[in-house]
Amino acid sequence: NTVKVYRKLLGSGKKDAEIIYEYTGNGADISRMNAYANNIIISVQSFADESHTEEIKNTIVCVNIHTKQSEILVENMQYSIAVYDNKVYFQSGKTNNTISSLDISSKETKQLFAVDEYGRISLDDNCLYINDVDKNVVAVYDKQGNKMSVYTPKKETDICVFGFGSLFFESSSDDGSMSYYIADTSNLNELEEIELK
Repeated sequence: NTVKVYRKLLGSGKKDAEIIYEYTGNGADISRMNAYANNIIISVQSFADESHTEEIKNTIVCVNIHTKQSEILVENMQYSIAVYDNKVYFQSGKTNNTISSLDISSKETKQLFAVDEYGRISLDDNCLYINDVDKNVVAVYDKQGNKMSVYTPKKETDICVFGFGSLFFESSSDDGSMSYYIADTSNLNELEEIELK
């Protein structure tokens, strides 16, 4: 099957959206997408065969939003991307939890450090965050790979949204009502929880 990325000029009044990227593969899917400067960094995935039993192959692609030209940045990347300071950060996989970076301009790739968690990652000026849903934790590392803190959400079903300087959580109750709370990361050694009214 084929997955597509569309764009539409806001306020233009045009009904039709324009295709800027498409990817075809067995069980093709877009797992992550980040905007940076004039580019969209996309993590696409597909199965190696039509039976959908082989390991999923992930690829990082860079699409220029003006020219619509695309190029492969990393092949066989296993999980997650985050874009920060002209670099794409990604994780190698469950069996090799190495955080690597790729310079968008020079295409130089560096292995940075190993981590204990596997999951969605995010970065800010000081830290790298990993949301490991299997372990139900959010781990905080500094840029040198030192683990600064580990935060456990109130419930396993709470959804973590990364934000600069804080971890935002959405929590649902049995009656369907929603509540929210923030883990403040200004003190890296002790995450302080703040309730949102």
